[in-house]
Amino acid sequence: MTIYRPISPAQKTNEMFVLSYKVLNDAIEYICKNYKIVGCSDALFGNLYTNEAITENTGINSMRIFPNGTITPSPYLPPSVFKSKHHIFDTAVMEYLRFDCFNEVKAPTECIGCSYEKTCQGGVYDRRLLWYGTLIERDPYCPFRHGYTLPKTKYIYEKNENISMYDGYLPTLLFKKQLSNDTSQNTYDHNRVNF
Repeated sequence: MTIYRPISPAQKTNEMFVLSYKVLNDAIEYICKNYKIVGCSDALFGNLYTNEAITENTGINSMRIFPNGTITPSPYLPPSVFKSKHHIFDTAVMEYLRFDCFNEVKAPTECIGCSYEKTCQGGVYDRRLLWYGTLIERDPYCPFRHGYTLPKTKYIYEKNENISMYDGYLPTLLFKKQLSNDTSQNTYDHNRVNF
């Protein structure tokens, strides 16, 4: 599952597909209760709903390669603004390529003191950039932004090697069907867990 970002030039299209916090939160809670999380690269929702500390990888361990060899840090970020100075054929730099705009990003001021300040660091970079044009704003789906508290339930993240090419670099949640109707092993009391 990837969450729609407002990337259409037509505002009405964006309004049709951008989810409200409540709808998205309800959907993720439903999925987490009924499926096992096997991949989680979304810095915000990974920290809110799983037993793992998830950090952001957009522009750090990710890139989009266009047919002409142009490189951007994410499929969602426009090349006109986020194009790398390097090219896919610059093989000498590809091994250590990093996008300068994502070096040393700090959590937004509103995030200071949050339980997930060090891992979430304000949420997914490309969502923040596409919604607000800056990384000093926190994720548009941060529960505090909408007057909610942190979710009470955590779900167990079953790490699987090579579950998908999207896991570990794109803000994506991957699930698999429960083998039985018993979901009690899929949750735990977050108050008894040290992060």
